[in-house]
Amino acid sequence: MTANAFAYTAAVLAIAALATGCPATEEAIGVKETPGEAITTELGGPVAPLATAVVEGYVGVIVPRDVAEVPAPVTTNVLEWLVVMGQQVEKDTPLVRLEKRPIAERLAIAKNELAASRARIGNADAQRRAALKSLNREKSLAAADVSAKAQVEAAAADYEKSSASLSQAVAESNQNKEKVEQLERLLKDTTLLSPIQGRVAVQYIQAGTRVDEGKPVVKVISSDRLFVRFAIADSARPQPGDALDIVVEQTNVHIKGVIKTVAPEIDATAQMTLAEAELESPPADLEAGLVCNVVVLPKAATGSAATKKP
Repeated sequence: MTANAFAYTAAVLAIAALATGCPATEEAIGVKETPGEAITTELGGPVAPLATAVVEGYVGVIVPRDVAEVPAPVTTNVLEWLVVMGQQVEKDTPLVRLEKRPIAERLAIAKNELAASRARIGNADAQRRAALKSLNREKSLAAADVSAKAQVEAAAADYEKSSASLSQAVAESNQNKEKVEQLERLLKDTTLLSPIQGRVAVQYIQAGTRVDEGKPVVKVISSDRLFVRFAIADSARPQPGDALDIVVEQTNVHIKGVIKTVAPEIDATAQMTLAEAELESPPADLEAGLVCNVVVLPKAATGSAATKKP
């Protein structure tokens, strides 16, 4: 791969990683080197020759403003998907239904853990009361010059230790109680809901497949709140308010934009300065994840409509 191709690919990978919140690889976003001086991307289709893509502008990625991953509240199986990839959803739209049997089994375990934690509270409270009684006795003996100061201090330390154990036992019991209540609610309705309005971007688990507790089941992104994140690799410093011409590589659609923020320092992951820009009148079919070329317009340039140039 040529030096220019390497720089271009590195920029796309870095921005994609920062946009999605996960590591990116050439295979993950589909960047490939082709004969000649061009790169193709499965997300963005053919990219213009490197001389055009790198020299004339900055490498950017269309990203959603809001991203929400819905995790599995407990280890179970995905029973049924209620939505399809790309579907528009409202907040609290049912997304997926989980199997009840593993949830019922986990609930039984959680109830046993709750009972055990409550028993520990009783034991810890008994120890605390005994330690308090011993401390009061030592204080009385010390007042009568019968007990040494060291014995009082030891009794006080035992009381503090038993009090801390009681507090820990209560906290564990409260956590177990919350877990039981959560599982009881989930057992009544095993449907996971969308936390935001947007579009179903990723279904991580197929129906009939096991998913571990805490692992993401589905990702929903805001479909109507897209913006551009791009990397500045040279010494130029575009400023907030600068007008942009944003070219979507897949469709060659030109969208006007305005820089909103420019990072004050180089990003440690991308090793470039990152900037974000709002889109002006983006086309309705614009999708997150597309690679684009970002060109800073001269100060006199105006206009906001999205256009497709030959």
